[in-house]
Amino acid sequence: MRKLPKIKTLENKLWILCKEITRLKYINTCFTCAKEDLFGKELHTGHFLKKRILPYEMKYDLRILRNQCSRCNLRGNGNEGLYAINLVKTEGVEYLLQIDSDVRYYSLVEEMGTAEKREYLLKKIDEYKQIKRRYLDIE
Repeated sequence: MRKLPKIKTLENKLWILCKEITRLKYINTCFTCAKEDLFGKELHTGHFLKKRILPYEMKYDLRILRNQCSRCNLRGNGNEGLYAINLVKTEGVEYLLQIDSDVRYYSLVEEMGTAEKREYLLKKIDEYKQIKRRYLDIE
């Protein structure tokens, strides 16, 4: 009988894909303070809203991820106010309203069980691998 992958292992794989896609999609500049040429430990993938308060379905949502410097992401708690302003500037107010609507919706949905989380993560990993391949094919 094949052993099922652990949820934490799948979450780590998915997060790595999130970071790779964000780095491929956006320039190495902090989305919030505009600090340029971020690399290594200075380059973070930041969430629009704090990951710990997001519903599970939104923690790995590419729409809310951007490159950030460590100062904004860690010491500035994500710099959410400026993050929101910049999302509106770059994507439009409807984009931000849709994210808010999705967060509210998933906050009301019953939390997934272990089997559901595993299935969700495996599906997202496959989806994000395809997205990453598309970005790599462009370059």
